[in-house]
Amino acid sequence: MKKKIQVLLILLALSCLTFAQVNIEKALKYYGEVCDTSWYYIDLDITNANNRPWPAVGSFKVEKSIYYEYSNMSGEVLQMISIDIHQAAMRYTEYYIFDVYQDLQYYLYQCEDCGSVIIKFDNYNPTIIEKSDEELLKENYFRYAEDYFTTKSIIDRSDMYIIMNGQPVYHIETDKIREKFKEINGNIDNFTVEKFDNITAYYDGEELMKIVAKEDCTKEYYLSEGYLFFAFYTDSNEHEDWRAYFCGYDAYKVIIGKKNVPKTEVELIEVSQLVREDFKEIKKIIK
Repeated sequence: MKKKIQVLLILLALSCLTFAQVNIEKALKYYGEVCDTSWYYIDLDITNANNRPWPAVGSFKVEKSIYYEYSNMSGEVLQMISIDIHQAAMRYTEYYIFDVYQDLQYYLYQCEDCGSVIIKFDNYNPTIIEKSDEELLKENYFRYAEDYFTTKSIIDRSDMYIIMNGQPVYHIETDKIREKFKEINGNIDNFTVEKFDNITAYYDGEELMKIVAKEDCTKEYYLSEGYLFFAFYTDSNEHEDWRAYFCGYDAYKVIIGKKNVPKTEVELIEVSQLVREDFKEIKKIIK
């Protein structure tokens, strides 16, 4: 029901945002380059400082808008976050635009009378498309700092807003998974090994860390505190090799051969579900 209501309110929300934000048309141009904008949702959150105005110099208000695609298959797929801030007499907006892998593609900063910045990211490597003079940018004394427009600061803010929206940050989760993967395989000789026909289980004390099953292909499952976080299937007569990255129950990232599968494609859901079903059946055997 919530989704249906949001659909009906999209046009109203857009009209409000167009009025509120600084030059939203420019942001929507880049948004349309990266994302499918034929159908999307917007969640709008407005907050202020203790519901109190600042005497003589105006008020403090933050409008946070989350743009996303939604389907029953893939759930929410983040597309853009905008942060519009009215602080005293100052007003400025930031936009963070993401692709279907949740990788940041564009960052835009626009301030009334205090300049603008537009940066394109390619695998988190920045290219400055537009940037006002530093002295003009410094006029926004509430937000300006020497490192404010560095890649690290922009990515840190982007990650913070994703977390505030209740979502995992995929590039952070992927880095954690790869480190844990290396740690487990680096200590494999120190684990206790138990064999069940074609299945080998590795334990660190009583904690199950890794399972290897030899079937039509070799299937490897990696666990942390009892939860599956990564699975690797070698190629077979039926498919190329699979890599599935999990955060919670479902995989958020699937690589088939050399293809990084978009979250909006059915292949990701199919691989995620199949790996889960295989893992569930194998765990029954080793218990």
